[in-house]
Amino acid sequence: MSYLAENYESHKEEILAKSRKSKNDEGMQNARLDGITLGFIISFAVIEIPMFIISIITGQYIVVAALCALNGIGSLGRNIPMYRFTGKKRYLVWGIFFGILGIIMFVFFILYALHKF
Repeated sequence: MSYLAENYESHKEEILAKSRKSKNDEGMQNARLDGITLGFIISFAVIEIPMFIISIITGQYIVVAALCALNGIGSLGRNIPMYRFTGKKRYLVWGIFFGILGIIMFVFFILYALHKF
């Protein structure tokens, strides 16, 4: 066996040993993140879309503003880490766009709630 192959094997074993000793279980982290993502998708489809439609029909735009603010800020929180991980500019652009939209809608929500709008 060559020196490089032996060095690779010993280095690989060190990394695996450190991973086994650490308390972080990547499988559990991935399952948790998948659950959070699925939860957001289900809540959006089952709760937010009907609330959005009913709010527009009844003219209760404060609910629409609150939902848009929640989703905009949530999108900022999801897209910026994706940009940091992948380096893809689209995540940065979408994160900033929806973050700004979320802040605007939050201000609209506050003004509407305080009867200033």
